[in-house]
Amino acid sequence: MNETQRAAAIRLSSLTPGGDGTTLVLDLGFGSLLDFMGNPSPFQSNQAPGAMSLIEYPDLTPPKLLTATLNYGTGLLTIEADETIDGTTLTASTCVNGSAFVVMSLNTSLGFIPTRLTGSSVSTDERKDGIMLTIQLPEATRLIIQQQQDLLLGSQLTLAASVGGVFDLMRNPNLENLTLGLPTIPDTQPPVVLLVDLNYGTGMLTITTDESLFIGVTSGEGLFQFRLRLSNQIVNVTDGFDQLNNTNDEVIELDNAVFIGKVGGFVSSVQFVIYLGELDRTKALRMSGTNGGDNTPLFMSIEAEAFQDMVGNNNTAQVLVVQESPDTVLPILISAALNYSTGRLRIVSNEILDLTSLRFGSLGPENFFNTSNLLITDIQGDTDSTTAKLDGAVASFVHEDGFSVDIIVTEAHRAAAVVTSEAVDGEGMFSCWLFGF
Repeated sequence: MNETQRAAAIRLSSLTPGGDGTTLVLDLGFGSLLDFMGNPSPFQSNQAPGAMSLIEYPDLTPPKLLTATLNYGTGLLTIEADETIDGTTLTASTCVNGSAFVVMSLNTSLGFIPTRLTGSSVSTDERKDGIMLTIQLPEATRLIIQQQQDLLLGSQLTLAASVGGVFDLMRNPNLENLTLGLPTIPDTQPPVVLLVDLNYGTGMLTITTDESLFIGVTSGEGLFQFRLRLSNQIVNVTDGFDQLNNTNDEVIELDNAVFIGKVGGFVSSVQFVIYLGELDRTKALRMSGTNGGDNTPLFMSIEAEAFQDMVGNNNTAQVLVVQESPDTVLPILISAALNYSTGRLRIVSNEILDLTSLRFGSLGPENFFNTSNLLITDIQGDTDSTTAKLDGAVASFVHEDGFSVDIIVTEAHRAAAVVTSEAVDGEGMFSCWLFGF
């Protein structure tokens, strides 16, 4: 049998590990064998009653590793063996033991630090059995090896493979080979944004790329935010803003957004976070597909040369649909002030309040707020000392959302507040808002 046929037979054998635990079926068709006179053999099968038996002998020979190649652009290590290697029996991370592999320099005097490939796993895109096994290195490990080789002016590398780095189909561990040549393929691939997630509760925009970017961990230096924007429609990323599909009110430029940092604080992190700010957070929310938005998703456009990977490859233009996390953070009301002359109660929140939404319908904002949950008390935080429950009070109409809302109280409420004011009884008057105001 050739190697492909041998590997297929092991997978179908009764032997474990490696097989499926059931007896291998061998059918010999008519004429499969000929005697010296040319007489053909009849059809035979080891599954037929009283027929031939099939004896299976396990594979006890450990695999030998022949070659290895490291692609810096993908972080993929490709290993070739003299027989089929197991890439599917266990999980992607347990089919290979990365700690058994160490990348080293042929010239130890150059100061290359040997790098163990702990945490490596079989590539999810190339997960299969075969004489070639493709292993995905952790991003931090890829960077360490690449940057060291760059600093050492292209020092030739070797791969030291201890016993048990990979296994054949019968789970025999590989033989030790500490001197595998390791040619490398340069990284010429542009970095790609894989995912954009916006949390409308916090205003945090998390961007995930396929590799580490050459930007400051905390400073964001190297990230050109003026080439990033959010929009209600697709923006033409090659020619700039697409006026035909958007109005200025439907675009959020991110040049003034606050760079928070790379996730985890690591150079090798493939995620970074930008804070939109409260005004842009609510503007994005209005254009979102979540509650409070227009039921269409937000887009993010990334112009070319907005950032580079660690070896200087510029990104190319992209447009992505933003993954949206709804705002589930409750607003906190932080202050209140009552004008005794006008009966106007101004309440200030820690975030912008919805004062203009179309979901008010015919009610208008005047009747949207539940003022029955708004109390005036004589003792701070004590609802038992309530002097007025502001039923019938209405929110004043405004044309834009904001941090504060003005409540116009009734004359009876205003009078009750005056009676409990510091000017009358010498003690302060307090406002209390219940959940759902």
